[in-house]
Amino acid sequence: MARVERKPLFVLCLERSGSHLKAAKVAAFVVAWGLARQEFGDGMTVEQYADWWKQPIRSAYREQSLFRETFAPLETPDAILDRMESASMGETVDVQRLQLA
Repeated sequence: MARVERKPLFVLCLERSGSHLKAAKVAAFVVAWGLARQEFGDGMTVEQYADWWKQPIRSAYREQSLFRETFAPLETPDAILDRMESASMGETVDVQRLQLA
């Protein structure tokens, strides 16, 4: 079986965005989404995310838009977070296939 390369979230965001600033913003959004998702579970909406973080909805949509630009066709970080959780349980994660989720 071929060895699957594991990459830190920031490195993955940097490779896909091409910008350190965008990568930092997208990685922060993924982590923030994951924290809010612990409260709401799968299927959380961007409105719930904004409310949980007590931020304006427009800011949340801006963050989500940057995420979508970086990880198209993903709408939310749920697939990435699911795979990260699987990896923490010992399952191998192929980061090259994240965009296919």
